[in-house]
Amino acid sequence: MHLVRDTGGDDLASRVHRSHGGGASAADLRRLEYFGRLWVLAVVASTVAVAAIVAAPVRAAEPDPPATVNGRIIEDWEIERELAAKIATGSFHRRVSDERLAELRCESLRAVVLKELKLQWARGRNVEVDSTAEENAWQEMRARFSSADQFQAALELKGMSEGALRRAFHRDSVSVAVDERVVSDVAPPTDTQVEVWFLLHEDDYMTPEARRVVHVLVHVPPSADRDEWAAAEARAEDLARSVAAGEGSLMESASAELASLPPKFRDQVGDIGFVHRGSLAPAIDEAVFSAEIGSVAGPVATIYGYHVLQVLELRKPQPLELADVRAAVEDRIIRESSQRRQADFEAELLAGAAVEIGMSECSETF
Repeated sequence: MHLVRDTGGDDLASRVHRSHGGGASAADLRRLEYFGRLWVLAVVASTVAVAAIVAAPVRAAEPDPPATVNGRIIEDWEIERELAAKIATGSFHRRVSDERLAELRCESLRAVVLKELKLQWARGRNVEVDSTAEENAWQEMRARFSSADQFQAALELKGMSEGALRRAFHRDSVSVAVDERVVSDVAPPTDTQVEVWFLLHEDDYMTPEARRVVHVLVHVPPSADRDEWAAAEARAEDLARSVAAGEGSLMESASAELASLPPKFRDQVGDIGFVHRGSLAPAIDEAVFSAEIGSVAGPVATIYGYHVLQVLELRKPQPLELADVRAAVEDRIIRESSQRRQADFEAELLAGAAVEIGMSECSETF
């Protein structure tokens, strides 16, 4: 369980500021995303070469390739590689429905087509690529094989060549570099633009609702048997019942439980101050934010035992001042302007290219 303390004196403005992207420029965020994505694609590439990328059948062979881009054929494994990266970063244990898998496959096709167009656009335009990051990602992928022979056998299994896979890595790097170049001249917003934006989106810049909570844990050790769990549940229910009946405060009634807790739990119980939605373990969070002020919530069972909670106070959402979140507002304006610029650029690339889509189920994606 993770508990977040907030006694009322913390800097909520800075907390919300960070949640809206403060502390890093839009360029910094894009670069962090780039390094992360190259790493993911490096890992995925080895998975592609060893076996099937995802727990789904490979698309049946068709007379036409998935796509051609200005005459350059896009192959199935390129779509699968992109698809695997999307699933690895966007789902839990790669569990996706058939419907979502079909959507992701079409999104992957579009992504590969756009990367190919950006690679072709970059030729002769002196686009600077982070070759070190690209090489590190490539070596990370190669290191996942025990030998060069195993690597070559894996490539043959998927019907790809080392040169084609290396070209895909380079295309990833070039695509990111092109994106950075396209948005590099997005100007920072003026003071007036920031002020107008803040007025139009002021509901996005609020301190969240917070509740002051007393928390008691009736601990159950990992080695406990069924009888010990039942006894702990009964103690927790008696505790909750007595406090709800007005027979003393939760802290007073739980003194025996507090004294018997292992040291690592002692700083997570008692009056834990104000907590925001999402700062507690999900089951506890739901109990706390569903309870009436002054009421007792629980017992709530977790792997640690039974939790009894009492909500003492409510602190309603409060609007933040522009001065507290100006940097976050500026970054958000730049980020959205950059996204529009990139979307316009990609639309121009598609409009000016000869793109043939062989996956008919994805025609609406373009």
